[in-house]
Amino acid sequence: MSSKPTSIVSTILVLQILMWIQLISFGAMSAVYLYVFGEIIEFSYLEAFILIDFVFAVLYYFISKALEKGEKWARLSTIILGILLLFGFPIGTAIGILFIYAMTKGWPKETPTIN
Repeated sequence: MSSKPTSIVSTILVLQILMWIQLISFGAMSAVYLYVFGEIIEFSYLEAFILIDFVFAVLYYFISKALEKGEKWARLSTIILGILLLFGFPIGTAIGILFIYAMTKGWPKETPTIN
């Protein structure tokens, strides 16, 4: 059983789900882009959007792993990410509230481990 508060465990789970959604979105957009254009022509806004999608997937991965280890920087990063997600009404707002609540509710004193 996990020694972490339930809110932190749920935040880690949501971050990992968001990571997989971003990776699937990145793969689908890349495949459609290459199918339509056949090759990468020049760096455009669409390519930047696809790249940002991948960067957020990697960001979600590293933040979720750092939260599992109990890193302090991951807490601050999750709060900032939660604030940014507040603008994504309605689903982003709910996820942002969850992130902010979980990170401000209470941070464990010891380094928690997931078993």
